[in-house]
Amino acid sequence: MGKRLLVLGIGPSQVDLISAAKDMEMEVFACARDANGPGRLLVDEFRQIDIMDVGAVTAYAAEKKVHFVFSMGLEGAIPTIANVSDALGLPSFCRVANLPVLQDKARWREALGDMEGNVPYATGRTPEDFTHWRKYPAILKPVDGSGQRGVYRVNSHKELERVFVDAVKHSRKKELLLEEFVEGPEVSVNTFMHKGCLRFAVISDRISYSEYPGGIIREHHIPSQVVDDEVEKAIKTLVTEVNRKMGFENGHVYFQLKVQDGSPKLIEFTPRFDGCHMWRLIYESMGIDLRRVALEVLSTGESETLEHAQYQVPEGNFTLRFISDKPGTVFDQGNYEIPSNPLYLEWYYANGDKVKTVTGYLEKVGYIVFKE
Repeated sequence: MGKRLLVLGIGPSQVDLISAAKDMEMEVFACARDANGPGRLLVDEFRQIDIMDVGAVTAYAAEKKVHFVFSMGLEGAIPTIANVSDALGLPSFCRVANLPVLQDKARWREALGDMEGNVPYATGRTPEDFTHWRKYPAILKPVDGSGQRGVYRVNSHKELERVFVDAVKHSRKKELLLEEFVEGPEVSVNTFMHKGCLRFAVISDRISYSEYPGGIIREHHIPSQVVDDEVEKAIKTLVTEVNRKMGFENGHVYFQLKVQDGSPKLIEFTPRFDGCHMWRLIYESMGIDLRRVALEVLSTGESETLEHAQYQVPEGNFTLRFISDKPGTVFDQGNYEIPSNPLYLEWYYANGDKVKTVTGYLEKVGYIVFKE
């Protein structure tokens, strides 16, 4: 294509993006605060820049005359992509004007109002701000957090007080959101908007470890085993309305929902790819590569992949399962039981590496995609 792409970050999710861009014959540059990610060796040039430093990223993008800036799975990259793209007149899926609402979960809850699927909530900067709350159990989370950090289920105000300090340290604004806990199975929805229309949506089961707080993910399933035709219709109505109200006209938007008594309830959404490599589960099960769709739209405003895709509900059950272990563990591939004949297997560590701390409970060391 002869295009130049600047990727923010060089972690495992960006390896997915860099690989797609290289397959499309793009020249790829990258920047990150940490120079040790696996994507560094795959790009044409790397520069050590904190992706939160909008001025430095803008200068680098201008120097390299890139055609667009993008990232996969990084919530913190969204404002930088929007601001750099706006400053340089580059295409972007997220507008600067959308950022204040998107970066504050309380503000987007407020913006959605009494829309079907929104849930009751309250905000506060101290435990005392929540003394009026009566809907327990509830979920306590940073208003500006991501990646399940600082997220707790609390069953009383006393429990809220006990975890408040740990939760609020994950908020830059030092503000927390308390939401009504929704009972029921959790699902993800990966959507792609193009020219204001919902052009793609797939619902998948999202399975977390019940023994750890914060919703640490174990695996995803396509097709969903908990959603029938009526619930699927309600889910697609919900995500379409959220995308409309938030002004998402183009690009990938990722949703986390729960299904309570046959009704979908909105837990989270974000205008980016998820951090779980769901694009690969979708590709292996349905045959459409959403990485390529995104890069085509950014490059030309159109997507031949999206136009000509013949995707459909797959035959059989497809699973993406994370292989996880305790932080600080010395990694050894031989310690893990792997399903036979996987469609895809990737390790994040080499034998002898020490597993890094992210959640503090259980960390991803790799993932596998297989069909049952």
